Amino acid sequence: MICRRNLIWLAPLTLIITFPLWRPAVTAFLKPPSAQPTTQPAQSALAHNFVLDQIRVITSENSTNQSEITAQQAATLAPDQLELTMVTATIPNGRKQHLRITARQGLYLQTSRLLTLSDQAKIVNQSEGYELTSDLLHYDALKQTLVSPGPIHFQAPGLELQGSSLSYDLASGRYEVSGRVYCTITRSNITK
Repeated sequence: MICRRNLIWLAPLTLIITFPLWRPAVTAFLKPPSAQPTTQPAQSALAHNFVLDQIRVITSENSTNQSEITAQQAATLAPDQLELTMVTATIPNGRKQHLRITARQGLYLQTSRLLTLSDQAKIVNQSEGYELTSDLLHYDALKQTLVSPGPIHFQAPGLELQGSSLSYDLASGRYEVSGRVYCTITRSNITK
């Protein structure tokens, strides 16, 4: 009888001594499903990193105001930012004409529709016959403005102009060149 009593106490003693070995398995089995980690990553952790060749972005507010941005290559910096190389943009200037802007580098913010062009940015308006060059241009599609915070060089038939900065309102067609402005008007363009 004394032997049986000793055997009965051995079972709980064995469970207590081996508790560190079987505890993780029992804890995992008894854990509620909502406390278990999900196998899919969170939506915010997903990356949107990619590189595109020969990209074309077309935006349109109505059928007449359509702008088009093309680039040899585009890479994402953030979910709504595109870094562009060898950029050509065709934008409306409010008078049913289009400006053609080219640059080696660009950054396009898709949500705010801002296009920043750098490294030999050039605006060409063939209908009015002028060309404008700058190292940096900002185009805001929502405000319909072109801004160059750096030096500009404007060339048209009979007119050459250099300035420290430029602001161009596309809707009204108003240019504002500020800072030190140098202008050369050739005699062939002056009418008598």
